[in-house]
Amino acid sequence: MTDDSVVARSTTDDDRNRLMGAGLVDDPYPRYHELRARCPVATGSVGELFGLQSTTDSIYWGDRQTYSALSHEESLRILRDHALFSSRWYEPSLGPTVGHDTLIGIDPPEHQRLRSLLQGAFSHREMQRWEHEFVTPIIAGYLDPLIERGRADLYSEFAAHVPIHVTAVSLGLPPGDQDLFVEWSLRMTSPMVSADERLAAGRAVAEYIAPLVVERRASAHDDLLGILVQAQVAEDEDASIGRQPLSDDELAVFTRLLIIAGASTVFRAYGILLFALLTHPDQMDAVRRDRSLVPQAIEESLRWDQPLSAIGRLATRETMLGGVTIPEGCPVLATIGAANHDPAVWPEPERFDIFRDAKPHLSFGFGRHRCLGVNLARMELRIMLEATLDRFPNLRFDPDAETPHLTGLTFRMPTALPVVWDSATD
Repeated sequence: MTDDSVVARSTTDDDRNRLMGAGLVDDPYPRYHELRARCPVATGSVGELFGLQSTTDSIYWGDRQTYSALSHEESLRILRDHALFSSRWYEPSLGPTVGHDTLIGIDPPEHQRLRSLLQGAFSHREMQRWEHEFVTPIIAGYLDPLIERGRADLYSEFAAHVPIHVTAVSLGLPPGDQDLFVEWSLRMTSPMVSADERLAAGRAVAEYIAPLVVERRASAHDDLLGILVQAQVAEDEDASIGRQPLSDDELAVFTRLLIIAGASTVFRAYGILLFALLTHPDQMDAVRRDRSLVPQAIEESLRWDQPLSAIGRLATRETMLGGVTIPEGCPVLATIGAANHDPAVWPEPERFDIFRDAKPHLSFGFGRHRCLGVNLARMELRIMLEATLDRFPNLRFDPDAETPHLTGLTFRMPTALPVVWDSATD
């Protein structure tokens, strides 16, 4: 990509992050507690509850009222009951650009039939293969050149690149084009660009993969795109009849969705995880000494501050939620950030503590729509953290850099991760 393209991508990302609260809301949790104490369900979108101009609401839902669940119990109910709370909430935002009937935007039974195409590709066993074949080498390729420098911003120089690189390799796409994938992801999902630009980005993905699909139809490949090309999906609930391969349009939809997933959350989750450990040095030291603590550090970080703090659904009929009447057809948000800080489930929820009693958080969703890539995300975060600790002794914030902090509302992220470490000659 040209320098101008990189600048344009950065500007688009900054604008989208600001729309999602970056630089405007740094600590949302006191407000969540205040609102939850009044009622477990609030009238308004998350942005509206914080006094932010909610551009996406007006674009996608017009005058329809949005409701936000703030308790763990009511958020869990929204995510569990797919018949009452439909994933069609995604249709206005993703339908025109990513594609209609996307995996995250449909309900059972259609959802299960499509999800089954990729379920095995993201199994624990398959993730072990990915870890050794390309995830570990990709991570090393970004970290090793930094070792002798003694300082870096691990958010922009490392975390921002690894997940989309992994996604590109897993799909069988040339990783050298990963800046293109990030650009397309941002433009497909950002209301800050015009509808024509969003549509153009979606078309660009379809045109990009077209020759790769031809190759995989001619000969089998073991990458995700190859799996999708060879897969067949039943046209109804009886999986024994009417099985057909995916069309070119359907393959483009899957590819767009996987690119968006790869460019959006894991890098922010790593940023939050490393920030949490660096600001709690006793727990960082414990993880350094005992790497068996890495998985529970990851889970506590995902509970403590998650990269995506709300998941949307659409009420299929009038219902009561937390004592509030939700009209049919209204958007409803499971506010994951508030749910993961519900003191009814986690005592002292603002305290980051990798040793607290383990309880399942909602950062990966719940139920049938629980994140398909959960095994991949956990594996990436584990390898990224372990590789960071292995290479950078006495890792700490750079005392000469501006002190970073977490920011954002819908999207949560660190402002930066400027760090220094001890070199071999120190």
